[in-house]
Amino acid sequence: LANVPEPNVANLSMSAINHVLFRCTNEENDITFGKRGLYDFGGLAPKYAGIAGIMREVISLDSKKDLFQNIVANIKAGNWLIDYHISRLANISELNEVALWLKTHLGCIKDLPAELKPKWVFTIISKLFNAIWQNILDNAPDFFKMSQFNSLLLLSTYQFIGDIPSSTYRHFKETIAAGLPHFSVGYMRCWGRDTMIALRGLLLVERKFKEAKDILLLFASVMRHGLIPNLHDQGNNTRFNSRDASWFFMEALQEYVIRETEHGANIFKEEIEMQFLDNRMEEHLRKKAAGEKKIMTIADVVQEIMQAHARGIDFTEWNAGPKIDEHMTTPGFRVQIRFDPKTGFIFGGNKFNYGTWMDKLGSSDKAKNKGVPASPRDGCAVEILGLLRSALRFLDFAFNKGIYPYEGVNIEEGKKAMTFKQWAKLIDDNFERHFLIPKEPQDWKDYAIESKLVNKKGIYKDIFGCSNPSSDYQLRPNFTIAMAVAPEMFKPENAKYALSIVESSLFEKGILGLKTLDPADKNYRGEYINDEDSANYNMAQGFSYHSGPEWVWPLGYFLRALIKFGDYKSLGALEEKVMTILEGHQQHIMTSPWMSLPEITDAHAKPNSFGCPAQAWSISTIIDALADLSEKKCLSSTQPTSPLT
Repeated sequence: LANVPEPNVANLSMSAINHVLFRCTNEENDITFGKRGLYDFGGLAPKYAGIAGIMREVISLDSKKDLFQNIVANIKAGNWLIDYHISRLANISELNEVALWLKTHLGCIKDLPAELKPKWVFTIISKLFNAIWQNILDNAPDFFKMSQFNSLLLLSTYQFIGDIPSSTYRHFKETIAAGLPHFSVGYMRCWGRDTMIALRGLLLVERKFKEAKDILLLFASVMRHGLIPNLHDQGNNTRFNSRDASWFFMEALQEYVIRETEHGANIFKEEIEMQFLDNRMEEHLRKKAAGEKKIMTIADVVQEIMQAHARGIDFTEWNAGPKIDEHMTTPGFRVQIRFDPKTGFIFGGNKFNYGTWMDKLGSSDKAKNKGVPASPRDGCAVEILGLLRSALRFLDFAFNKGIYPYEGVNIEEGKKAMTFKQWAKLIDDNFERHFLIPKEPQDWKDYAIESKLVNKKGIYKDIFGCSNPSSDYQLRPNFTIAMAVAPEMFKPENAKYALSIVESSLFEKGILGLKTLDPADKNYRGEYINDEDSANYNMAQGFSYHSGPEWVWPLGYFLRALIKFGDYKSLGALEEKVMTILEGHQQHIMTSPWMSLPEITDAHAKPNSFGCPAQAWSISTIIDALADLSEKKCLSSTQPTSPLT
């Protein structure tokens, strides 16, 4: 034991590391088909089955904690914990060498005097944990090594990527859990929107290109109606009820092609077998019964997405009704998207459905909100328009570089095609006029503004053309997403001012996320209580999910927008500003038993017990922002190599 060699962890996949270090209780049950869960220490348990669960208690250095004391007592009393961790690594071929190392050195401890066992168990587990963490750091971009916070963010990315039997699809084994523990297994694990938002920070910034490519192909293969699904569900009850998942997919694909400089462009030529053989369920089933197959390239998948949105999308979800959503009313199952040739904008949804990430649907008969979208956002949602604009820039660039075969889309049969460049210009020419609410009322005559609905001046509308007109004018954090991905749509002076309003109204010192609605709005509710069984229309059964509670992931996009538009005298001042905003995150990730960042908090960063305590896109978008800051510093004295850099 005094001369324990270093374990060989150099070539472990992300999935293998995920297994050794993490796995929440749902995942551990899933991979063992219900035979093993978390190790229980007298009614208390770490958050992870892997060794990170134990290490979290060791690193906390709080020997007075009940859980730590129970772990020590358990190790002294017997060898059960040793056997548990040895057995977890058995029969996994990629972990054979690590399993043998752990079995050899933990096995030596079994016959030691009880008083000596805890020290040596912690020593061996720490040695394996530190070896893996160091290997992760050694292979990561330099900015992850610049602070303890950055390195903890890097480590936390491995919490979400793993091989879960109930979520695998064909030969694609690794999937991204949207959040732990609620969105970790089965059909609840793989969400199109969440996965694509998380892809950049979890995989691409870290240069995990193979894993990222597989995730992109995993979702591209279930494209239908020109849409990437909201819910993957192994291609079974796949749902296409999100208008934004396709555009977050396009953003993730763009990031992959740009960052994978050696082979990234080849993904357009990649052929995949499609899950769905037709947009019509009856035709799909007929073709499937006949043994037909459908092969598409990624370029063709992308073009179908673009073409379908240009021509318009209108269908009713397959199996519409209580089987797929017990709360949605019949009109809500109709998915509609239309292109406006005058502005280049895409509109979608109706007053009975949601379609964006603010997707809470009322479920209370008592409060009379059942079947009602809590945050109506039908129309042209600002973040979707920004993501579309970013996709158009990318595809125009890719076509001109000869890596994408299509120059544009056909709006109508027999008419001249519209190029991606022309579509982008159409959006640029119309965006500010339709979305900006100028600071000075005397300027409103030149903008599409209904003055009696204005709440805040100098901001950008959340939506344009909502069936509930007042929703257009609500201050929400969504236009910061558009700023981050499509800064060319915005006039810098207007963007800077709007960001200052977001900071003063939706952020406060020490909180982890942005408020999802302006506290001055009459519909603002700062708490999310998912099990509230009351007659309160605005609160019952979690109706307030996106009406005020603070979500972490939009803050990452806010920071990215600030990095692009912020007016700072130096990069040092900008960095100080970013890190000041992230003070709460630095504290949280170091003290959370989940070693992560949460999905949401209630007002003023009050912990919320209904959200996930570890959320993939929360970690990812904060990494995104820090990566943007690092890249801005690197490029400050270097000319970018392309318009996309």
